[in-house]
Amino acid sequence: MAVFIKLLDLNIEGDLHLKTVVSLLQNEKPEVVCLQEVFECDLPRLEKVLKMKANFLPTLRTIKANKYRISPRGNTGLAIFTSLKLNSVNYKLYRGSRDSKIPFLMDGKPNSPNRGLIIIKVEKQKKEFQIATTHFTWSRNGDSNKTQLKSLDRMLSLLDLNNIVLCGDFNAPRGRKTWIILSSKLNDNIPENIKTTIDANIHRAGDLHLVVDGLFTSNNYKASDVRVVSGVSDHCAIAANISLIE
Repeated sequence: MAVFIKLLDLNIEGDLHLKTVVSLLQNEKPEVVCLQEVFECDLPRLEKVLKMKANFLPTLRTIKANKYRISPRGNTGLAIFTSLKLNSVNYKLYRGSRDSKIPFLMDGKPNSPNRGLIIIKVEKQKKEFQIATTHFTWSRNGDSNKTQLKSLDRMLSLLDLNNIVLCGDFNAPRGRKTWIILSSKLNDNIPENIKTTIDANIHRAGDLHLVVDGLFTSNNYKASDVRVVSGVSDHCAIAANISLIE
């Protein structure tokens, strides 16, 4: 019987939806949880709920009120939690501060954050899985501009494209150049019938009808039972079973 892991990915939009996020995590009981826009100060609560230790990459510091609705509660960034045996964890930046300093949020500059990856290797029943999450470079209207394409090139250079499960908020709609390039390197596992991963009832921009949250895999992995779950945050959660192809 094939070994699979239960994965859940979600941009939680800071602390705005923690109650529904916690409820989802408790119901789904994933073995690997990949989150974006997580406050460092909320990690203890999430660790307690999940009974898992967080692996955290701070990418932004917020200390004052702003138009993006991000609470002024300090560091926010990427987090991966797992209940499985953790063999390794790596933190890599592909855009932002070369000295790894955490930038402050600035109104009118949605690319204030550093852009990076958390890459973990976990083990289940003596099978090793390599999983990464990111919150990709923003562009106006999701256009594949030079900044975004440069980030894509750098991000891809940091990944083992022969052995990776990559998920996150890509800020790049399916069907446009950034997503097309990414899906030429890795398999796009979001079902074709899914037309958006933006929750129209929660997102401040309303019904954008865009698939911007992704689950990509190299050829040695199979993603099954892929589901998009709404009603949790301004983005939909992605849940899936991930198995190795042998």
